[in-house]
Amino acid sequence: MAGSLASKMLRLKQLSLLGPMSPRWGVIPSLAPLSSPDSSNSCAISAFECLASFRSLYTLEAAFREVFIDRNCHYWELPGSISLDCLSLLSESGLRGRGCVHWNVGSAKAVGHNISHLPTSLLPGLCAKTAFSYEQCKNIWTKPVRKQNLVIKTETGETETESEAETETGETQTGELEFGHWRAYNASAKTPHVTVSGIFGCTLEAWLSEKRDPFGAELFGSVSFEFQHGEFRKTYGDFTKFDARVDSRFDIASALVNWSANSINSSSFLPRLNLNLQQQIVGPLVFRVNSKVAFDSASPSVEDTIFSFNYSVTDPESGQVVAWWSPKRKEGMFEMRVIEF
Repeated sequence: MAGSLASKMLRLKQLSLLGPMSPRWGVIPSLAPLSSPDSSNSCAISAFECLASFRSLYTLEAAFREVFIDRNCHYWELPGSISLDCLSLLSESGLRGRGCVHWNVGSAKAVGHNISHLPTSLLPGLCAKTAFSYEQCKNIWTKPVRKQNLVIKTETGETETESEAETETGETQTGELEFGHWRAYNASAKTPHVTVSGIFGCTLEAWLSEKRDPFGAELFGSVSFEFQHGEFRKTYGDFTKFDARVDSRFDIASALVNWSANSINSSSFLPRLNLNLQQQIVGPLVFRVNSKVAFDSASPSVEDTIFSFNYSVTDPESGQVVAWWSPKRKEGMFEMRVIEF
């Protein structure tokens, strides 16, 4: 999508993770303000249903005065939108499917800029879209997990801590350690590893709109590399993480039009590079840099760079308090993230 909300994709991931713990017809309503330069009158109402027996996740969302951001960090306010999403859980073979019916109500307006070119995904009308993808992940190297920091609470309320460490020979050693010394600051970042993953697929869409083509088709792909050093247990020097991801899409409809006109437009193929570097400063405090690079023109251009400080909390084990700043957007925020991927 040319315009998107940063938190929208995480919602499906969070709920798919919570799916096995949810009831068969579990509904989670939410009412939350949206991140925008003027969000005092903006809100979104969402309802989620998790159907574990069908190995799929259904999402119903209605939003009013929803604010989106495009690839050039420009804000757009949409009067209203309604969407119904169905996302299948990842199968053992790596196949996944997704279907969506989306209705944009009214025309989006520019917020804080005078650009008249509206992202195609924000055009008014009704859209039906389906996507199929194939995902694979190859774990090149992983440090053996050490079973440590078993915390036992006694009847008097005191805690006793013992640890278990698996040696290279497979033997188990036990002993007492200071409370918290061997517990990772963040449960999702406790294992050093080197991983390569990829996803490839296609999307088909149909629009009922006077301002865009009725049909569209795209091929998309993503290849990522991830490296983590350290177990994020010690006070300093125990966590460094780097990951790079290349995303690309190929607009089939646009390519066919250009091919019939004996010309190839670079907009049919849009690769993007996402870079992420994390470094532990002290204890649970981590400094993080995210950067997005586009290759739409002859020379690469940086779309956005975000600097942030992330403080991991112990409850929940994967929660974080984040303070971030984007120099290009001149925007910053404090966030509490319950589940971080």
